[in-house]
Amino acid sequence: MAINLMSKREKLIYVRQLLNITQKELAKDNISREFISMVESGKRSMRRDMALTAMKNALEYAKERGIELDLDVEFIARSEEEDLCKICDDLSNSTDNLEKCHEIIEYGEEKDLKMAKVYALKKFGDIFCVNGEYEKASNKYLDALQITETLGRREINQKIYNNLGVVKNKLGEYADAVNYEKEALTFCNINNDEKIKVTVLYNLASNCFMLNKFDLSKKYLDEFFKLKLNHHFYCKGRSLYGYMYVQLKEYDKALEIYKELLEEDLDKSILVEIYHNTALCHQEKKEFEEAEKYFDIALELSKNNLTDYYKVQGAKGSMYFDKGMYSEAEEYLWNSMKLSEKFEDFHYSIDVAKVLYELYHKKKDKNMKKEMALFILDLSRKKSIKEDILCSIDKLLEIAIEDDNLDLVREIHQKIKSSLENI
Repeated sequence: MAINLMSKREKLIYVRQLLNITQKELAKDNISREFISMVESGKRSMRRDMALTAMKNALEYAKERGIELDLDVEFIARSEEEDLCKICDDLSNSTDNLEKCHEIIEYGEEKDLKMAKVYALKKFGDIFCVNGEYEKASNKYLDALQITETLGRREINQKIYNNLGVVKNKLGEYADAVNYEKEALTFCNINNDEKIKVTVLYNLASNCFMLNKFDLSKKYLDEFFKLKLNHHFYCKGRSLYGYMYVQLKEYDKALEIYKELLEEDLDKSILVEIYHNTALCHQEKKEFEEAEKYFDIALELSKNNLTDYYKVQGAKGSMYFDKGMYSEAEEYLWNSMKLSEKFEDFHYSIDVAKVLYELYHKKKDKNMKKEMALFILDLSRKKSIKEDILCSIDKLLEIAIEDDNLDLVREIHQKIKSSLENI
């Protein structure tokens, strides 16, 4: 991507040429034809307020004559650095744009435009996050924050901290997600960013919910509902309330909320969530036929969004396990676990492996029980999840004792020893 940025003078000339108007026709609201002429000839500079007025005049001229002008009111006023930041912001989160981000960073370093580097690093993080590379995304966001702190420029910190919270949520690190979202909330208030505040409060409620801190989750949801919400976020908030009732085992209250929401015009992502949670309610009520029907709808809706799809697969597999349909359960659970590993959702992979462990226990398949326990141990060691490390060791020792298997004891001992050496 060749980076060719225009000066304010060049932008003024460009806009006039685009509209095919004279300097006199653009002169209005304290901007004279003579002033425009001197700016275009390079004899005078243009203050931000004058640049904004000139662009406002141009947009009004275009509107009066039915001319489509795909430019915003700040087009002329933006500095070179601000133009670079906007270019970054406008890039889609496609991996095709990684090279463009590299070029923007190089150009910014050459011209000492540090905020451009911040925006490029944020865009790197966004691209990695969308593509499931959460650790890489986290590192890019942290690099961006380090620069904003050095510069004392924190106008987009709420966006970066919020995205860090999203990444930690995807990694199942909910306590860290809450901490980052709290930072995001602080900067929303400092920078008066009501738009991001809606997202941040919802994310705080969601992460507290995942930590079973339902009182805190309700507190953030109550704050959330006090804001001006669009239809999408209103429905997401109500859906989370419904899921809270699921976890509190108040299934009829949850179903009442979901029934109400299904009468709304909903985004597909929320529909998946509602059908999934409706299925869970019927499963818990042992209404398996109804549960299977709603799981199937959720699977169909999520088939083009694999991060939702594997969670519905896992839930349907768990339902089959509850019903004693072990072959069906095994198929769904394995498929779910493989996909969750692909998206680095290791906490979820471990949760599915625990269900598979219980399934193989029911089937009296000691080899597969051992395989699942070793899988949990290896993955929890890799991600330093202490609770699951202990849980898997307990399961493996239980198997070793039952079988009087000293080789397995030695294998466990070697893995623990290796873990301690890496501390």
